Amino acid sequence: MESWKDKLKKVASQVAQGAKDAAETAKVKIDISSLNGKIADEKKSFGSTVYDMFVADKSYEEMKTLFVATQEKIAALKAQIAAKEEELKG
Repeated sequence: MESWKDKLKKVASQVAQGAKDAAETAKVKIDISSLNGKIADEKKSFGSTVYDMFVADKSYEEMKTLFVATQEKIAALKAQIAAKEEELKG
């Protein structure tokens, strides 16, 4: 039979583990939010740059190159988000 001290230690350990798990979950959610912010920043930067390219009468090919580069950056960020979401499931 467990003594009250053993029970108290067990409960304290469970509470500590729960707090640790909650902190890790919160950190992953913050990371996901930050990555979503980076995606939004990439899109805003792309829009502003394309506007400036139109004003400067840049070629379609230059704009397409910019689009492809931006698309790759966003795809990489989305892959990072997917990995973080898998962490949450695990």
